[in-house]
Amino acid sequence: MAKAPSCQGEVLEEATAAVQQVLCARDHYEALAASQDATTPELRRCYLKASVRVHPDKNQHPDATAAFRRVAEAWTTLQDSDSRQHYDAQLREGRVFSETGTARTTGDSAENVDAFAAFAFATAACASGGAGVIGDFAETLWWAQRLTQVRECGGTADVQSLAAGGLALSAGLRVLSASANEAGMTGLGDAAEKVAGVVSCASKVAAVGAAVAQAPAVREAIESGSTAAAQKAQQLGAAVGTAHANICDRAQGFAAVSSDVLGNVAGGVASWVQRARASIAETTAERQQATTANSDHGLSGVEQVPASEPHTAACLDAGVEPILPRGTKVRLVGLLAAAHLNGQFGEVVGFDDETQRHRVQLLAASVLADGTSSTPSASTETYADVKAGEVKRIKLENLELLPVIA
Repeated sequence: MAKAPSCQGEVLEEATAAVQQVLCARDHYEALAASQDATTPELRRCYLKASVRVHPDKNQHPDATAAFRRVAEAWTTLQDSDSRQHYDAQLREGRVFSETGTARTTGDSAENVDAFAAFAFATAACASGGAGVIGDFAETLWWAQRLTQVRECGGTADVQSLAAGGLALSAGLRVLSASANEAGMTGLGDAAEKVAGVVSCASKVAAVGAAVAQAPAVREAIESGSTAAAQKAQQLGAAVGTAHANICDRAQGFAAVSSDVLGNVAGGVASWVQRARASIAETTAERQQATTANSDHGLSGVEQVPASEPHTAACLDAGVEPILPRGTKVRLVGLLAAAHLNGQFGEVVGFDDETQRHRVQLLAASVLADGTSSTPSASTETYADVKAGEVKRIKLENLELLPVIA
């Protein structure tokens, strides 16, 4: 309790300093504590800060009302682009200063400006636009809304008037109750007495609340509570900003890692494709060389495969399913459905991917069952349906490379 006088003295000093700063300002910008290149939203925030400091319902200085109107005049002039340009032109020409150095009013005087209406409109504009919810402006906006509501509701004086009226009504109801009881209407008298008791109690509570609100200690507690609420709002805003920054950083890191992983995968796929292309090119070259070698030799020439080791059987034993090159000379063996083609000579002319069989063109020379060679005639019944140049699809296991005899 000993600190109350000193605290009250500090409050009065701050109130006096705020009023003098506004009334001694040389121009509208200085009255709002704003720079001349400030935007309209920035000027609005400066106006609310200055108005809250000198608001008559908050500042007990005798000249607080004059300072409040002076700030409203500055805001009314600068909020409109045309009037602001005209004022800036006069400011550059030095025509807005009086001989004493204080600001000279332009247009409407400060007395003609509806300061409280301008204050309410500016507060509503900041609140609807979300300005001041986070940051140092939160406390200013809170005070501006509170002062506007107090002014609209009539403030503490209306509460006291309402309490006094309630007590008068309570007294009248008690008189009515007594008269009703004397007249024999006990029911009406009891009801009036009960209503009078309720109204009296409510009025007393309202009167006590209004009186307590005027105590310096209570006002200091209210201001401290508003400051704590503003600090909580600022802390919440800082936490939200930090969380947003962390999310952005993590998203950027994830994007960088994903880009590296995709780059590595793309590099691996490209390397694999290059190796596959090289392998295919090498296999194709070998097949072309083998095809050229077989095309250069007919049924006679240098021996390539011994008769005792058929090429097809060797490949099957090794578990390999080779595709014979074009031009390879073969003999058909082991055929069951077309047994009449067994021993027939042929030449590989391609490979059928759909049936996975070699396409073999039949040649004129045939090998009989006893192993001797003969050229079939048109009258031989065994080879009556065999035509030289006809192409058959034969499995690899039914093909035997011819032993080329020099």
